[in-house]
Amino acid sequence: MAPAVISAPPAAEEGVFAVIEYDDQGGHKTFQMTKNEIVVGRGGRDYWTDIKLDTLADVSREHFRLRRDADSGKFFLKDLSRLGTTINGEAAPSSIDFSDGEKRDLQVEAPVPAQARIGLAGVVFLEFRSLADG
Repeated sequence: MAPAVISAPPAAEEGVFAVIEYDDQGGHKTFQMTKNEIVVGRGGRDYWTDIKLDTLADVSREHFRLRRDADSGKFFLKDLSRLGTTINGEAAPSSIDFSDGEKRDLQVEAPVPAQARIGLAGVVFLEFRSLADG
């Protein structure tokens, strides 16, 4: 008899890397992060978001990306907004250069602690909690 082969991916409960809770105009919501990168913002026809916020236009359509490094399990935030993102009250560096009438991604990321309050333009706040073992 051949040995059992364990196939990927794990069940959703086991594959949750982080939990994000927030309140927007639609009420209280909980998002389970099950992939290594998500996009957060208001979304729109030409803007995919994993967390689509129902809020004021101060929050960009694509406000930030949250990336989990698969090797270390650590999280990083890339601010793509015009009005800024904070991590535990500290401004995250912007990854976007709007000079010369063009929008350029500078590929700048900020580390996100295992527990963090992420603010979007001072309008919506997300409570982030990593479920990493380490």
